[in-house]
Amino acid sequence: WAAAPAQAQPFMTTVATVERLAEAGDWTALVSTCEDAELDLVHDDLEAAASAQLYAAQLLGHLLLRELEAARFVWKRAPAAAQAHAEASGAWAVGKALWRRDTTAARAALTAGSWTSKAASTLASALERRGGGGGRG
Repeated sequence: WAAAPAQAQPFMTTVATVERLAEAGDWTALVSTCEDAELDLVHDDLEAAASAQLYAAQLLGHLLLRELEAARFVWKRAPAAAQAHAEASGAWAVGKALWRRDTTAARAALTAGSWTSKAASTLASALERRGGGGGRG
């Protein structure tokens, strides 16, 4: 995760929680934590990279839960700066492929993804082990 300003300390606590939940495989709690943090992101002055990594984790968490519609809405409401970040756009590339029911493209997107954060890397690996995702939620 990118370094955040000192006033963003609660965000860093969220990052640690998201990483712990990813490692534990608790996708439901991870998505819930990301959703709560997403509401706070609107009020924080964080780097685009920091918020993009949170959006990527949230997207991948929804994909692991087979909640494609929820992932789609996360992508639509993510700020442009987050969408432009490689990790978030990579996560959505997987989601788009799954939306089209193209598991080959989903696997290719997982392999090509830029998973720089610990949480996204863990989630992408879990999704890859699952065989690229699943059906619509």
